[in-house]
Amino acid sequence: MSMSDYETELKFAVKPEAIAAVITGLTAFPHQHFRAVRLTNSYFETADDTLRKWDMGLRIRGCDTEYEMTLKTAGNDIGGLHQRPEYNIPLSRPELDLAALPAEVWPPETDVAALQSSLRARFTTDFAREKWLLTVNNSVVEAVLDQGSVVAGEAECPICEFEMELKAGSAADLLTAAKALAELPGLRLAGRSKAARGYWLAQGAPVPELPELFTELEPQTPLTDVVVRLIKQWQSLEEAWLLNADGALPALRQTISLLLTMADRYPGAVPDFVRDCPLPDVAAALASADAKPEDVCFSPVWLQCKLAFTQWVFALWMAAPAMP
Repeated sequence: MSMSDYETELKFAVKPEAIAAVITGLTAFPHQHFRAVRLTNSYFETADDTLRKWDMGLRIRGCDTEYEMTLKTAGNDIGGLHQRPEYNIPLSRPELDLAALPAEVWPPETDVAALQSSLRARFTTDFAREKWLLTVNNSVVEAVLDQGSVVAGEAECPICEFEMELKAGSAADLLTAAKALAELPGLRLAGRSKAARGYWLAQGAPVPELPELFTELEPQTPLTDVVVRLIKQWQSLEEAWLLNADGALPALRQTISLLLTMADRYPGAVPDFVRDCPLPDVAAALASADAKPEDVCFSPVWLQCKLAFTQWVFALWMAAPAMP
């Protein structure tokens, strides 16, 4: 439905030199190709980051002379797999119209008119988007390549990424499509959305602080909670290491060591595709004295392990739909 969709998507950061091989991998599936279009987006926020505090993102997207307002609300982001409710409203001109959104999307007692009057454009994204619709088993997966930049004031950072979104069918097929890319160097599952990078730039691109670390497996903690916490920790430490945060590499080594012990701690609960993923190779790469994030995090073994654990998280979610 145009009003509210629940997105399930995987985001990949990609090195420019890897793009051609990724496209070859994707187009091995039956597909329909769409020429690149230019998308300009303005993201809105209040002076005191009200939307960010509510875990919401609000943008107006322009494509040619057509405009659309999108509100993304709180969802789940696990290891590069993103699930967020999304509300899309067509606009006749590039001006906010919060009254067109359903009232229940806002916290109780929100004065929508006052909120709208306090919103200002905080940052912009400008990129070319090329699209493929893939048929994967009985599902339809939309793959897009975005190339451009995020701009906040004088600051700018590049956009070079693939997104794969499930349009119809099963999330298992989305992961099947992703695994077609898992032998390729030069791409990684990315945890930070374009909006998150825009906020980061607008704040002066600070080096991130490390998350509070989950450092030991406690027998009474439910397996699903353990896996979700460790994958979130892996993702945030990966992003921190890529931004040269102090302490990120030893914390990553510790996180991977914990993941390596899971098969012993939870006998019979760890699926074969996780048990068989090349996690010892990831641990060895991190242990190297000259480990560099641009090499390690964009390596095929890293991606294969992240995809295996993401698939496991998704299977656990499906078995327990009341997940946080």
